Amino acid sequence: MLETERGPRQHLDGPFRCRKSCHPGSTATILLSFEAPEGAAPVQMQFEPGDLTNPNGDILPANRISVIPPQIQLEPGEATDVAVAVTIPDLSEPGEYHGRIACTGTDQTSVVVIFEVAGAQT
Repeated sequence: MLETERGPRQHLDGPFRCRKSCHPGSTATILLSFEAPEGAAPVQMQFEPGDLTNPNGDILPANRISVIPPQIQLEPGEATDVAVAVTIPDLSEPGEYHGRIACTGTDQTSVVVIFEVAGAQT
């Protein structure tokens, strides 16, 4: 089960959007909360970010994306937060970038994330 920034609970159906516009040279973060249901088996997940792209084909490469922590293990009823942080390269084009964070382990799924890159600050 996934909860985003104190919002309603969702089953990894996203997309999950960064609440603030990002500027080239800055870092933006989406905070996701994961919870293992009571009475279920323990949950293990590893996170692997993919590239983020905008409709023009511009890319924020996966090596600029960090998932902290990169893996989790939850006992039934336990919850934890996971941060998806993107460091926006200095020469990034403005636009809405979206992509997937692969989640492997107990279940195989992915989380769709969206980051809005604003024009360069002057």
